[in-house]
Amino acid sequence: MRYVAVGAVAGAAARWGVLVAAGARWTTAVELALTVIAALMGGMLVGRRRTRAGERRLTVHQYLLLGAGWCGALAPFSAFALRMAEALDRGDVAQLAAVGLGTPAAAAVAAGIGYRLGSRP
Repeated sequence: MRYVAVGAVAGAAARWGVLVAAGARWTTAVELALTVIAALMGGMLVGRRRTRAGERRLTVHQYLLLGAGWCGALAPFSAFALRMAEALDRGDVAQLAAVGLGTPAAAAVAAGIGYRLGSRP
């Protein structure tokens, strides 16, 4: 678990730094970008974890540190849920649809691309 914790501290610090540097005006766009980046990295890690012959290319510790820790903290689901609740509270149907449909779709595409990149020999 300490590998997840160390990765999460680093990922959360990176996320916080990027959000502060971008400013409050860009929070939703930056969170979308961070989610896509984390999904791309997560896909790469899954693709890189084992060769097609089943041999390990990443240790369990590397996978926990970078996958569950770093990627998980870089793009937490709570941020997505908060954006959805805020848009719902404001009655902003356009943002609700854009964030609610766009974020998972973009993350899924990024994860797929990451997997393809990571699984290359």
